[in-house]
Amino acid sequence: MTNITTQFPITTTGLHHKGETNLEDLIHTSTQWSDLKFHWGIGCSIFVLLGLVLVTLLHFRKMYLEPDRKRRRETERFAKQQARIQISDREVIRLNERPIKKDDFIDEYNRRKRKKILEQEFWALIRMEKTKKTNIDSNGLNGMDRLVKVFQTSFAVANSLYDVASKKKFLNNIYTAPLKIDSFEKKNAFEAVTAPMSQADCNMFWEMVWRENAASVVMLTERFEYSRVLSFKYWPDKLSDRWHYGNIRVTLQDTLKTADCFVRTMVLQKKHGVEKRTIKHFQIRSWNGGRQPTPAMLVDLWRRVNEEMEHRGRLCGPIILHESKQSFAKTGVYIAFHEAITRLRAKNDVNIFNYSSYMHKVYPGLTSDKESYEFIYDVVATFLNCQFAGVTVEKFEGLCKNLSSKRGWFHRDGYQKEFELLNNMAPVLTPSDCAAGYMLENRRKNRDAILLPPDKARPYLKSIQRSSGTDYINALFVDGYSESNAFIVTEWPSTKGTVNYLSTVGDFWTMVFDHDISEIVVLHNFKHKTFREPFWPTSIQWGEDYNNFRVSLLSGKRQPEYMVRNFSVMKTIDDKMYRMLGELGVKLAKKERAFNSVCKYVTMIQLLKWPKYNRKTGRLKEQQGLIQAALLAEELQTKNASKTGKERPICVVSKDGVGRCGVFCTVSNALSRIKAERKVDIFTTVNAVKTNRSVLVKNVKEYRLCHDTVMDYINAETTGIVNGGGIINVAYCNETETETEKESHV
Repeated sequence: MTNITTQFPITTTGLHHKGETNLEDLIHTSTQWSDLKFHWGIGCSIFVLLGLVLVTLLHFRKMYLEPDRKRRRETERFAKQQARIQISDREVIRLNERPIKKDDFIDEYNRRKRKKILEQEFWALIRMEKTKKTNIDSNGLNGMDRLVKVFQTSFAVANSLYDVASKKKFLNNIYTAPLKIDSFEKKNAFEAVTAPMSQADCNMFWEMVWRENAASVVMLTERFEYSRVLSFKYWPDKLSDRWHYGNIRVTLQDTLKTADCFVRTMVLQKKHGVEKRTIKHFQIRSWNGGRQPTPAMLVDLWRRVNEEMEHRGRLCGPIILHESKQSFAKTGVYIAFHEAITRLRAKNDVNIFNYSSYMHKVYPGLTSDKESYEFIYDVVATFLNCQFAGVTVEKFEGLCKNLSSKRGWFHRDGYQKEFELLNNMAPVLTPSDCAAGYMLENRRKNRDAILLPPDKARPYLKSIQRSSGTDYINALFVDGYSESNAFIVTEWPSTKGTVNYLSTVGDFWTMVFDHDISEIVVLHNFKHKTFREPFWPTSIQWGEDYNNFRVSLLSGKRQPEYMVRNFSVMKTIDDKMYRMLGELGVKLAKKERAFNSVCKYVTMIQLLKWPKYNRKTGRLKEQQGLIQAALLAEELQTKNASKTGKERPICVVSKDGVGRCGVFCTVSNALSRIKAERKVDIFTTVNAVKTNRSVLVKNVKEYRLCHDTVMDYINAETTGIVNGGGIINVAYCNETETETEKESHV
């Protein structure tokens, strides 16, 4: 048994009388209370401190996420990144000491563009222009390019142009002392002047052309930009007209009109002289209003100018260039890429930076901004990518045979190689470029959410229908051979609205009416209405109403390869106005709803058979329908243009707005060029067609079809099947028939 004293020890200090307080217990209790207060104080202090730290962190987090501070940090981060990649002027010069080889140019261009070296090169040009304008020797620009001979007279002019008064005096005397720029192989190869702005300027301009014995004049602007006059007209209007400018008589001998430029042939003669001189005048049409032409357009312009200079020989005079008044920015871009391409062909290398430096020393500001400097590289790269210049009609058959031959390990023919190159050159559209197609009210107007037209190239609806209320339709412009926006490519209109699609047949006829379309080419012939229903009246009656337009079928005639229908389109009173007139007591019959409306006539050409290849022989068959439809549409367009004074666009319709449309536009442009120049260039034509929609010629089969169809036309023209520029007679398009005959045809 355990002792109780061991379990419960009793101390003498614990024995006290009742009612007596022990001092030690009081001291112990007060010590416990003081410890407790101390711990509570420390805990509260820590809690308050943590709260302050948390509030401070939240405050700093809020400040960190402020938009202004965030924008400032991004700017500083971008500046640090730019500082890492920024190179000095000395490094830029060292980088361009040696010219770039022809085979390495595209890779080097992509590398410099990716690392933003081209931008650094441009700013180096500007700094060198301001700081080293007098430190130039006579052998070249600081010894960087020995092939370019620089003359002291040009330096004297350049140094004086930094003074405003001297620059104004220089521009006033530009026709007596033009700005002369050398090439790597010829002294004074280019002469830059300003555009004539008066009759006196025109007289001095032609006197300068005669004095310098110039062979070509390149006009890098149009005459008007909106309401502003950019250049005075200094050439005759009509063929064989003779206009006198001072002592020079100018006669217009020939004019070639393309979508990109005018090429005029003129004959100059002194008033009382016998000698006659022939010059070529090239005027670009698509470099105004902030628009920049495609590199392929400028490559084609260079080919035309270079062909004329090679025809004249080395003894001919300089190339005279001008743009608008007191401006040389486009002139500097043209001279730079003209010289670069010429040197690539002669020396197989190029140094754009050194030649641009030389031009900046001759005249400050010939390259106005970094975009123009990068554009020079882009044009040269495009020239290297598409060196397939147009061939004559006689050589086209040999070109097709060469493209058909398979080479290499993968047994690819020339069509596949060229088509891959075209796809790489095609521009990539971003959602911001096609903003209208992505809008909520327009999404149901598209058969395919990916195939959307860019806003810069789509036809806007002016007569906006109340059913849709927007100016959008899934269609886009395509340039022709002689006119820009010569075609409107669109998808098959939807006749019935569904959950996924809106009815767009009203928008289609609105586009036809608003844009004065007189020819519609339908590239499909659906035998069953389940695929695509007709979007036109199928019987001859009073007509059918599509929203606010009444379309009436006037006549129709069937040919073996295609069918022609004639329609009339009138704008009617909308339903709201019709009900309002009914409430006022004005009763109108249905046929009277189109009163006082302009009636427009439209011809529809529907292709019944599309060309296809024989599986056994591989030869093309049934291609005559495509050729005949293209020639008929062009002839009707020319006939209407002679009446109205302007060419109206041709509307091309396919089931999706892609298939077959690119082939038709390419074949039509190629046939037009054959008749005008007797040349064929399918590669450049397809590249121009794919500018606004890269899938217009969507596969190699369609690309080959363009070549074979044009080859078949050339063979038919050679054997005498083609008469008078067309395979068919279009006189029947306005013939009248009985109603029973018409109904049987449609």
